[in-house]
Amino acid sequence: MGKNIATVTNTVDNFNNPSLEKGAPNSGISMSLVIKHKTVNDIIKALENIKINSAYSPSFVDKYGKIITIEIQDSGNKVIDGTSKGYVVHTNHPIGKESELVGKYANGNYHIFDNIAANTIWRYQQAELHAKFSPLKNIDAIKEILTQKPILMEPREGNDFVSVNSVIHDLHAGCSYGTTWISNIQNYTKVCFK
Repeated sequence: MGKNIATVTNTVDNFNNPSLEKGAPNSGISMSLVIKHKTVNDIIKALENIKINSAYSPSFVDKYGKIITIEIQDSGNKVIDGTSKGYVVHTNHPIGKESELVGKYANGNYHIFDNIAANTIWRYQQAELHAKFSPLKNIDAIKEILTQKPILMEPREGNDFVSVNSVIHDLHAGCSYGTTWISNIQNYTKVCFK
């Protein structure tokens, strides 16, 4: 989190054909972007010509209330703007390409695709329901969402995809909340920068 922009990152597996062999590390790019820029629109422009070395999808929010996710793609980044809704939900697949992915990887069977892709569609739909209908839009509401299955993926037999940590930024308060392991067995640590 910087003074004007906060970010979290998410993987999109290898569905987007990103620059996996050459490119700058996404952690360094994200840190640089939130320090250097003041608005989300600045970040969209900055990422247009940067090659990243991993399949990831960063989300950004600025102090002006703009919130986006950018799916990094070789063919051109896809920007998902959640400003009018007040949220962006993103799991581990390119948004809006579910049917195409299910057809390509699971012969049209959503259940098979979702199981082989770490329940990405199930998690997406559950997270969107919470974001859309939760009566509270605050830190505690987000903490609650991040402790519920299937959004929280715990270790279990046959599952090699696990939620490794949770991060929540309150840009206006200048505070971040985070865990270093799954959020239903660990309290959040609050760090304020002001």
